[in-house]
Amino acid sequence: MIKTEQDIALFEQAVNCCRRAVWLVTPNGTQLNLKNTQERYSGIAMLLKDRYGEMEIFTSCPEDEMIMMDFYGRHIYQAA
Repeated sequence: MIKTEQDIALFEQAVNCCRRAVWLVTPNGTQLNLKNTQERYSGIAMLLKDRYGEMEIFTSCPEDEMIMMDFYGRHIYQAA
């Protein structure tokens, strides 16, 4: 779960490292392209409110998936 300013900065860094689209999908099916600055800010606000882990992240290629998995493995799951 993203909770702190440091989490947000590291999340943005991970998204910026991705070469293609990174999608945040809400429980009602809304898709936000996190490579788009405006949609990223909306997505981060939603992630901060997501207490039950209902949001999902999808990437467009395997390399980007590894970047996001590494972020979650190092910074989110270890902190829990």
